[in-house]
Amino acid sequence: MIRSHRLFETFIAEDLDLPVSVAHDNADHLDHDATGQLMDALDSFLKHPKYSPQGLPIPDAEYHYSPEKLTSLYDAKDGETITIHAFTEDLELLRYVETIGLPLNSTWTIKERLPFDGPLILNNDERELQITRHAAEFIYIEQ
Repeated sequence: MIRSHRLFETFIAEDLDLPVSVAHDNADHLDHDATGQLMDALDSFLKHPKYSPQGLPIPDAEYHYSPEKLTSLYDAKDGETITIHAFTEDLELLRYVETIGLPLNSTWTIKERLPFDGPLILNNDERELQITRHAAEFIYIEQ
């Protein structure tokens, strides 16, 4: 079911140009009834994508994929430059990152971490963002 879910998300987000949160929500409804034949055809149509719109690996037809060791954004250190690599498949998180404008593959510097479980403050050349601790634990990075 992971394969069909992520293929549907990819199709909806990339080919229908809908937000990732909308793709995720609709894929939840479509993936349960999809046949292997449909998924193979969709995989071929999409040219065998390796990653979903959230940056998570898509299994091949035999359900093989290499799980990645992911580091949460919250584990990044002050002053560190990071690249957003993936988001947990959670509808509320996907809506949150869309609302604040935090896309995959964007590069940021961890400016500071506010005390008492306060947000992380990230910046790049264009702007500054505050990410709640809870959200930062489910956003994954490349360091």
